[in-house]
Amino acid sequence: MAPRETDELEKKRTLPILQDDSSSWVYYSEVLLTHAKSKGLHRHLAGTARKPPEIVKDVVGDWYIEGTNIPLTDDEVEAHLKKRDDYEMKESKLRDLIYQTVSPTRFSQIKDEPLAHRVWEKLVELNENRGDMMQVSTLTQLQQM
Repeated sequence: MAPRETDELEKKRTLPILQDDSSSWVYYSEVLLTHAKSKGLHRHLAGTARKPPEIVKDVVGDWYIEGTNIPLTDDEVEAHLKKRDDYEMKESKLRDLIYQTVSPTRFSQIKDEPLAHRVWEKLVELNENRGDMMQVSTLTQLQQM
């Protein structure tokens, strides 16, 4: 596929919105997981991405990885800052992906989690098995008719 065709497909693809009653949970979670993986966010979703440690500057102007006493070269500082930026960007992308596909009610329930994978875990906790409960409720209603 040509790059232009890929861009057009991306524009046309819309992610499902999670219903507050969890009735769309099975479909929603599968599509969101697949989409996150396609964007290189799987490690952040799984909680296995590690945040690079802080770097600190001493009074002389040398940079160190926090807790060490070996000064970093300018290239090492730049590489470290790029790693931190990449980590923060992927965390934000995953949060954004989730936030855009949930209702304001769900958003208020998950937004305060410190890491993106904890946002996902909280969403799973709020919705897991509720989709099954919805199916049972629907079947019960049908039987009663």
